[in-house]
Amino acid sequence: MDPSQDAEPRGDVPKPAPLLFVDVGTSGKQRSKQSRAHVARVNRQRQRDERLKSEGAIRGYSSKLSSETSFNKSKTRLPNPDSRLSIRQKSDKARPTTASRRWNSAPTIPQLSRTPSPVFGALKVGSFDLEQSHHAADIADYCFNKVMNSWLDPGLKPTWFAAFFEHPLVFHCLSYSCGILQDVSSGRPVQQARLVHRLKTIQLVNQQLGNIDNVDPEPILLAITTLWRINTDQMGGVRAAPLIFTPHRRSASWVALFGKLGGDDTHSRAMVELVNRVGGMSNFTTLPSLQETLALGDVLHSSANASKPLFPSIWDAQVFVKVLKPSLQTLAGDVEGRGFVNQVPGGLPADALATFERLSLVDKLLDDFSAKSVSLSNDIILATLGDAVQHELLSLPSWPSLNEDDRHGCYLATYEVCRITAILYSNSVIFPMAPDASWLEKLLKQLRLVLETSNMSMWDDDTLPMLVWSLFIAGMAAFWTRHRSFFVTHLRSTLVLAGVSSLEAVKAMIRVFLWRDDACGHGADMLWDLVRWKEITS
Repeated sequence: MDPSQDAEPRGDVPKPAPLLFVDVGTSGKQRSKQSRAHVARVNRQRQRDERLKSEGAIRGYSSKLSSETSFNKSKTRLPNPDSRLSIRQKSDKARPTTASRRWNSAPTIPQLSRTPSPVFGALKVGSFDLEQSHHAADIADYCFNKVMNSWLDPGLKPTWFAAFFEHPLVFHCLSYSCGILQDVSSGRPVQQARLVHRLKTIQLVNQQLGNIDNVDPEPILLAITTLWRINTDQMGGVRAAPLIFTPHRRSASWVALFGKLGGDDTHSRAMVELVNRVGGMSNFTTLPSLQETLALGDVLHSSANASKPLFPSIWDAQVFVKVLKPSLQTLAGDVEGRGFVNQVPGGLPADALATFERLSLVDKLLDDFSAKSVSLSNDIILATLGDAVQHELLSLPSWPSLNEDDRHGCYLATYEVCRITAILYSNSVIFPMAPDASWLEKLLKQLRLVLETSNMSMWDDDTLPMLVWSLFIAGMAAFWTRHRSFFVTHLRSTLVLAGVSSLEAVKAMIRVFLWRDDACGHGADMLWDLVRWKEITS
């Protein structure tokens, strides 16, 4: 007999793990219990893996913020005075002096006093000291009386006001974002104090991400949204030539201003991770209505990149349309939007048609409201409707992503021409974006590809207006780009095919789609001069 069989098993040798999660020979009831236990263990392991993956992404984002903080610190150091010293002064500087040590020391951010927080609990770092009180009061007045009046429910303002003065991250974040808005709207350079608040915001976000399980994530979300949609590095660079459209004035909306502030898309992944961590876009309590800020940031990001939104819409556009019905009744005779119903070859899918019709309603109302006195509540409702419809528009799938039922009876070319041109129009007039963002080049290239590969025989006398509309909008959007010649040439040949020879006749043809004279008139004159010049020289 093998002696090893008689020997007692050694304590340091682990027993082999069973291959089956249910022991052989157990009764049916016991077997069922073991099965359930195994499933529970697998589920717990899967949840741990997902949590670790999410925390890994957040740690990676935190490392990025750390490097960005170090970089920004180096950029905000005081200049070295050696560059301004004469040779003799430099030789005299061999002996260290109090002044030289003062010049060469890095600037420090004032230490903030600690104060109890009745709203957020525990001892928090105070938002500002007495030396900062004037600055804080100025920013608070601008933030809560100018910016937040345009979207925040008045009943929720006290909670945000308390957070501003009690929570350091909220204070520095709002001081940065509202300070930038104040500087840009007044046409002055960005003040150094804004950049200090930005640096402090990044530092606090980085600290709290390192302890994410024990801190309130809502202020972090507010801060990351701000860093996501305001990029001071882009604001001072070389800007593209402005579009030749005249965007609508949006009294109760900051969209036109935010469209000029650039953005840093590297923050988007952290946004998605944190929103998923808190359970979506509707469970905010510390900063109620924070979802409005996140949703607007999402639509701004998607508009600037001509991409689909990251999050589902939080709005129901039809609710706002019903509220604005009395205002719409005064525009009942306006033909804008009707062309999508009866002048698109093959028709359009129901969702796309509804979106284009709602977009035309927003266009009409923005044009109408800019010419008369309107209540603040209606201004706010229209601004929110514009955000909702822009989300719908950007969410429309491209032709390859349409399901078979929606494709039935429709044509690739006409669907894509309507979808792409509508985004071009909205990003230029309704939801204006900076032309140096990626959306313009991306959409013009997509539209060129569709037109170059489409069958021109499908365009007959009844459907040529849609093609003329698309080429006219694209020609205006491309006026200062390398694509201008393509669209002008195709527009001229299409007008010859349609037998149209005057600008007024063109406007009468295309205003049934998306077109307002006040928004497009000046640019139309410029484009028409170019079309006529090509006709004379050809």
